[in-house]
Amino acid sequence: MYGLIKEQSGFTIVEVLVAIVLIVLLAIIFLPVFGTTVGNIFFHGEADRAMTLASDKMEEAYTRQPFSYPDYDGLKDLLEEKNGNYVADIDELYDYDAKPAESDFNFAIEPSTPINVDGDAYAEFNVVGYELTIVVFYDQGDDYEKLTSFVRGEPDD
Repeated sequence: MYGLIKEQSGFTIVEVLVAIVLIVLLAIIFLPVFGTTVGNIFFHGEADRAMTLASDKMEEAYTRQPFSYPDYDGLKDLLEEKNGNYVADIDELYDYDAKPAESDFNFAIEPSTPINVDGDAYAEFNVVGYELTIVVFYDQGDDYEKLTSFVRGEPDD
């Protein structure tokens, strides 16, 4: 019977413990790399979500243009209906604390100087509109994504 036990193959308890210790040491070495990667994925995911929201709101403004010029109430009302917070003072545009909790983003509208497609500001066929800036905060207000674009207007007759 002693011979049968002696002929059995397998790992000893010492070999198993050494293997476990080596696996744990490798995990400890690579854990910071994985932790940083997961943190970056989350951070960039939040930034991407913020930019997507800003882009979606800008696209909604594009689909409804032209807006009356220089009265931009139609554009302002549209974005406020979409949970936007209109900011008259540009300094407050980037202030997370000035944004009401129920708002998804801040936005500002500034009338653009009328320009002509040929570059002559005083030509007959002026293009009028607004510089629309949308700011979406993320990371609990520590960071933000900003999107600025031109939205076409239509002169009031």
